[in-house]
Amino acid sequence: MWSKLLKIALFFILGIATLYLVFYTQQKQYQGDLLQSMWHDVSSANLFYAGLAAAAFMLSNVLRSLRWHLLLAPIGCRPRLVNSLGAIMIAYLTNLAIPRAGEIARATVISRHEDVDFDKALGTILMDRLIDLICLGIIGLLTLFFAYDRIMGYFETHLDIGNMLFSTRMTGLMLFLAAMGLFWGLLFVFRSHWKNHRVVVKLTGFFKGLWTGITSVRQLRQKGLFLFYSTGIWFLYFLMAYLMFKTLPATAHLGLIAGLVVFFFGSLGIVFPSPGGMGSYHFLAIQSLSLYQISGPAAFTYANLNFFTIQVFTIGLFGILSMVVLPLYNKSGKPS
Repeated sequence: MWSKLLKIALFFILGIATLYLVFYTQQKQYQGDLLQSMWHDVSSANLFYAGLAAAAFMLSNVLRSLRWHLLLAPIGCRPRLVNSLGAIMIAYLTNLAIPRAGEIARATVISRHEDVDFDKALGTILMDRLIDLICLGIIGLLTLFFAYDRIMGYFETHLDIGNMLFSTRMTGLMLFLAAMGLFWGLLFVFRSHWKNHRVVVKLTGFFKGLWTGITSVRQLRQKGLFLFYSTGIWFLYFLMAYLMFKTLPATAHLGLIAGLVVFFFGSLGIVFPSPGGMGSYHFLAIQSLSLYQISGPAAFTYANLNFFTIQVFTIGLFGILSMVVLPLYNKSGKPS
């Protein structure tokens, strides 16, 4: 228990430290009262568009639930929308406390309320995230295509940072591959000693179920509908970033390409292992806005409005609501 609490505390410390570093950097560059300027921007913000962005986010989760149904169907699970949507919202809420733990929470919730094994459900969720990764890659290519000059100009200015990050990642990748090679080599050499062990047998069964869930994508019957849901999810994500431009006078004039740029780099920030992308999202959103001469309080306020509207308020509200509603909705137990 204490180790889990320590891990949660460390993630929050990481997120808060990153957010403070971003704030400190912005304060140093602004040479004024950043908090006062931010409060002025927030007090004059058009929260109607923030509400539309939150609605777009929830609609994207409905589409994600429906897409998940298509992955679950080949393994014999036909969940109710309330359960699948609730599991997704609880997963997002869990990620605010323990990054990347949401997938486990989502599989746990759906297996508790629907007729599906945890390992198979987790397999479909991993496939769901892999598809998201492919979609993010496509968004990255589109972003580079439409904003090539601005992005390349930024990296030319920050070339040393880019080289440092690339070098660090390559070193980490090589060490990871070497460790994995050693691990699998030892498993192969001593395979006769462990293959019949009860723990290994149990793990083998778990991974077989996991693989069944992952490969469910090959048995999709409605591939066109699956593509439609995937496109809709990511279009709504983009729309959220664009709608949030309209909340502030300083960003209201920005167009669709700027929305694409901020959306893509902000998405990379959310992937970072901090609560909901706290700090890392702010940094990348601010840097991408600087490509359009939006900096200082306006950029920081935009990042905060977006983060707190979606990651804190919307996810917090519907995540907690799902935790309360699902047990009541499923009082009769799993469907037979």
